[in-house]
Amino acid sequence: MRLLIVTQIVDKDDSVLGFFHRWIEEFAKHCEEVIVICLKEGTHTLPKNVRVLSLGKEEDASRMKYLKRFYAYVWRERENYDNVFVHMNPEYVVLAGLLWRALGKKVGLWYTHRQVTSTLRLALMLSDAIFTASQESFGLLSSKVHVTGHGIDTKRYKQRKHDKVDDGLRIVSVGRISGIKRLETVVHAIAQLKKSGLAPQSEFVGAVLTDEDEQYRKKILNDIRTLKLDQEVSLSGGCSSEEVIDKYHMAAMSINAAPTGGLDKAVLESLAAGTPAFVCNNTFTSLYGTHAAMFIFTEGSSSDLADKIVGYLKLPPEQRKEIADALQKHVCKMTDIRHLVDKILIILGSQNPR
Repeated sequence: MRLLIVTQIVDKDDSVLGFFHRWIEEFAKHCEEVIVICLKEGTHTLPKNVRVLSLGKEEDASRMKYLKRFYAYVWRERENYDNVFVHMNPEYVVLAGLLWRALGKKVGLWYTHRQVTSTLRLALMLSDAIFTASQESFGLLSSKVHVTGHGIDTKRYKQRKHDKVDDGLRIVSVGRISGIKRLETVVHAIAQLKKSGLAPQSEFVGAVLTDEDEQYRKKILNDIRTLKLDQEVSLSGGCSSEEVIDKYHMAAMSINAAPTGGLDKAVLESLAAGTPAFVCNNTFTSLYGTHAAMFIFTEGSSSDLADKIVGYLKLPPEQRKEIADALQKHVCKMTDIRHLVDKILIILGSQNPR
C-alpha cells in the first residue's frame, strides 16, 4: 500500500504531537511509500520511504498559501498514493473528500475527542472509515466507526524503566494545561495529603496552547499560592516525549482528573511506564479490572482522590509493585502502536470503493 498521511505537525520534539513521529515510522514499515502532508514541519528522522510536505506554518505562511499548497500536494501526488489517513483534523477530509472520492482514494480519519461539530459530521460522510480509541471518544454513531484503542510505543516506555528515586512522594500529571484537565482537583488533593503528614512533590507537565489556557494556568498558580503549596507543586510546561517518559519513571504515581469521555493517552502512557495512574474517567473501568476501585476516584472530589492515594500507599511495597506490573502488562498488550497500525491498514485496505 502507498499511503498519504495528513497531520498537523511532524516534529518528534513537539510537546503535544511529538508521539505521531513514531506512528509515521510504524506506517512506513508496512507501506511501500508514505507521503505526509503537515501544517508544520520540525525535527524528524524518518525512513527513506517517507516524504514530508509542509504547508508552511514554520515559515509563517498565510492561510491562503496553506490551502493552495494542500490542494497542490493532493493533486500532484495523486499517482503516488492509494489510500489516505487523516489524523485528528476532519477539516482536511471536508476540504479534499470529494476530490479523493473522484480519484478513487479510500479515506480513513483518526478522531478522539468529545466534541461533535458540523465539520465532523461532514467528514464522517466523506470518509470510508473512522478510527477512534474508545466508544466514548467519538460522539457519532455509524457503521464506519472502528474502535481500535490507542497506539503507544510501549517498548520505549518499558525499556527505559529504572528504579523510582526514594526521595519522598513524587506525583506527576501530564497533559495540556487546560480547564478540561481539572487540575484544581489535584491541587486540593495535594493540600489534603500535606495536612495528613505526607510530603508530596507534584509536577504538572503540559503546554499552554491558547489564551484561555493561559488564564487557567494563572488560576491554578493562584490556587497553589492560596493553599501555600509553592514548595510542593510546580508547573514545568511542555516537554518532549522522551522527557515525559523520564518524568513518569521518576514518579511514584500519576493523576489525571479529566472527566469521563474517552481513553486519555497520558494515562495509558503512565501505566505503560509502570507508574500507576489515579483517574476519575470511568471509561478506564474495564481496563483497570479488579483494581478499578483502588484507582478511580469520584470526579471533582479532591478528598476521594486523597483517600485513594493514602489507601494505595498503605499497601506493602511488594504488593504495589505487583499491581503496577500487572497494569503495565495489560496496557502494553492492549495499546501497542504495532497492533494499532496493523488494524488501521487492514481496515482501510479492506474498504470497498464507493
